[in-house]
Amino acid sequence: MVVDASVAIAWCIEAESTDVSVAMLDRLQDYEGVVPAIWPPEVANALLAAERRGRLTPALTEQALQRLTDLPIAVVDRPLPDAFGMVLALARQEFLSAYDASYLSLAMQQGCSLVTLDRRMRAAAERLGIPLAERDTGGA
Repeated sequence: MVVDASVAIAWCIEAESTDVSVAMLDRLQDYEGVVPAIWPPEVANALLAAERRGRLTPALTEQALQRLTDLPIAVVDRPLPDAFGMVLALARQEFLSAYDASYLSLAMQQGCSLVTLDRRMRAAAERLGIPLAERDTGGA
């Protein structure tokens, strides 16, 4: 299952937690998550922004990052031509950022489901035939 940064952020910031994010965290006990190379800096940046807004302390940020590090999540690097070509095409087609399109592209490449809290990404995934993890009961 491809794990969007929005879900990881919900795991780290209690006020952002949803039923979907909690269920997908539980699901990672049985399945490995995969993420594009943009995921670590995207998550770190969101946590840093929360820290700067007073929503997290530096200690809580470090604890959250350690919990994420301990999860069965693999960062998938892709050859530049694949990353640029498919990501840019999907971003144009679906009117998404290249960052968001990288998650969709990875799900398509890996043939796996996507979990995201982003409505636009969910809608794009449905249009593209990418299964949404919370609806997919057959595997990662």
